[in-house]
Amino acid sequence: MSKRDRKTDFFLEGRFLGFSPQGTTDNKYIDLLTAQGGYRIKLRKSLRPILADYLLPGDAIRVIGEQKGDETAESSQMKALKVTRLAPDQIAVAVQPSETQAIASAKSATPNSPKPTKILVCQKSSCRKRGSAEVCQQLTESLEKSGLSDRVTIKKTGCMGHCKSGPHVVFIPDKKRYSGVKPKAVPELVAKHCAQKTQTGDRQS
Repeated sequence: MSKRDRKTDFFLEGRFLGFSPQGTTDNKYIDLLTAQGGYRIKLRKSLRPILADYLLPGDAIRVIGEQKGDETAESSQMKALKVTRLAPDQIAVAVQPSETQAIASAKSATPNSPKPTKILVCQKSSCRKRGSAEVCQQLTESLEKSGLSDRVTIKKTGCMGHCKSGPHVVFIPDKKRYSGVKPKAVPELVAKHCAQKTQTGDRQS
């Protein structure tokens, strides 16, 4: 096996700076700042729609993946297989002033506007076998009964990983993930993550 074909695992922790290339919607790469420097890492296709609503610039994240080639390979040869958000104090990364400004700007672009509420539901075969279609139906009904159907979006996604513990549901902007969700648990989750957020937004508008 040549050095170019060789694959090695990598494990990185740092600050998420944004998706790349900017101005596109495919979210093919992420830019990561670590204590060792910056990296541009390609995302596996199943992660792209999930992370688009899951990550914000400045988030502390852990990236696990594989790198094609030897240690001198370009960062474009790095592929993320799993991305996890961390508590802010779990990593220590020195961010350059220009990068700090970019992160602050991204976070404060719409300071007075409430973040849109979305519900991500895995619809891959394993989760569907465990009832994700029924969970989606119950989400739709609960939002309609609560008068929230015009303010909360249900987004069906690809695989979120950990297939054996599905169905998986993620609430945005809370970034709260639930596994093994049953339809009967949906009304309580909607009340917890959607009703309160949209009512707060109505009071601010």
